[in-house]
Amino acid sequence: MTDSDVQFQTAVELLAERRVHEALGCLAGAEALGADPDACAAQRWFCWMLLGDFERAWTECDAIACRNEAIENCLWDGTPFEGKRVIVRTLHGFGDAVQFMRYLPLLRQRASHVTVETHPELVALFRAQPYVDDVITWESTSASARDWDQQIEVMEFPRAFRTTLDTIPDAVPYITVPARRWTPEVNTARVGIVWAASGFNPERNIPYEALLPLFEVPGVSFFSFQHGAPAQELRPPLIDMAPRTPDILDTARAFTQLDLVITVDTLAAHLAGGLGCKVWTLLHSPADWRWMLEGETSPWYPTMRLFRQKTPGDWTELIRRVVQELTRTTRTVPEASSMTDTEARSITSL
Repeated sequence: MTDSDVQFQTAVELLAERRVHEALGCLAGAEALGADPDACAAQRWFCWMLLGDFERAWTECDAIACRNEAIENCLWDGTPFEGKRVIVRTLHGFGDAVQFMRYLPLLRQRASHVTVETHPELVALFRAQPYVDDVITWESTSASARDWDQQIEVMEFPRAFRTTLDTIPDAVPYITVPARRWTPEVNTARVGIVWAASGFNPERNIPYEALLPLFEVPGVSFFSFQHGAPAQELRPPLIDMAPRTPDILDTARAFTQLDLVITVDTLAAHLAGGLGCKVWTLLHSPADWRWMLEGETSPWYPTMRLFRQKTPGDWTELIRRVVQELTRTTRTVPEASSMTDTEARSITSL
């Protein structure tokens, strides 16, 4: 390995340990020794986002764009949206699409027409939003799939709008779902739970056994919104909501009827946050760049509280803190018999 390779690899390892400032120093050294400037800029982007210094992150993106004619998943041409027919493509994960759909109202104020090209599983959710004119999937042959003036990938919006920590569009809810009325049947706190994400990063997942102390908290009814293979682990007292929420729009409606959603870093966190629901997100260590390095709050979601692993892989201590906080919090939840008709919403009638 060359000296630049050694420096760059050291920076990557430091960043994985979230020793961000040390990583930045090694990246500067690596680039000075001849390391690929785009690779160094990409790693620095990650550092700046973790630090909340978005302005510097965008300068890294700008530099990469200037050095390259085409970058995978970077579709925006850098020009204004005013008066244009814009197609928004969601080429990353479900959670990414839901987190950054918050920019679509801002886009719609400028563009003459907004089409969203998304995953089939997200079509119903996007179609329910008033700021979207048309929703298609990859295979669509509709006019909107062909007739557009400008395209952008949904995760490019923060850069396109030169977002800073102070200008994140954080008003919630930015997701609307068709209203549905429930009849009261539960007189305990209603808590939804998701303990496993996709296979993209298994370190985000919590072993089911580690959750068991949570289900002993008195005065709480737990509803599982876990899908896929991990859902086979659930057993009483969890109430399985997966058969009743086959798509994301059903899940969104159900979330609005809960007192709290507790979830790992996955789609459920972004969906609950975008709906303005009270949500506790349980983060593995090291957490993704969007959650930054520390703190219990998120600039992206004002109704979200973050619980962070103190030691990588140790969910026991984190769950202990969640149990303590849930025990304290549920003492203040009113019983259904004392609720108004609006407050007394039942999830069991789904």
